[in-house]
Amino acid sequence: MALTTIGIFFSIGAALSVRFKFLILFPAIGLAVAGTAVVGIQHGDHVGAVMLTVAFTAAALQVGYLFGLVTHAIIASLGVPERKAVMVEKLGLQ
Repeated sequence: MALTTIGIFFSIGAALSVRFKFLILFPAIGLAVAGTAVVGIQHGDHVGAVMLTVAFTAAALQVGYLFGLVTHAIIASLGVPERKAVMVEKLGLQ
């Protein structure tokens, strides 16, 4: 269960980075920690396992957010030279 949970929250963190600033991580981590703890307790896991899953969940959100930012920056930088060249031609600045 923990590996799937971490993968899901990694993806959620990456998706949040596309639209929101880093402050969205505070409520997202709060909701993820609460939800993960409740599910772990209801599932009957040991307290140590629940705490470890909660920590990995919070870390996965943050790492996913960072991964999304880096990916977004790389994708945005790929198109920059073409756009600049087009604008130079349109403005006649050669």
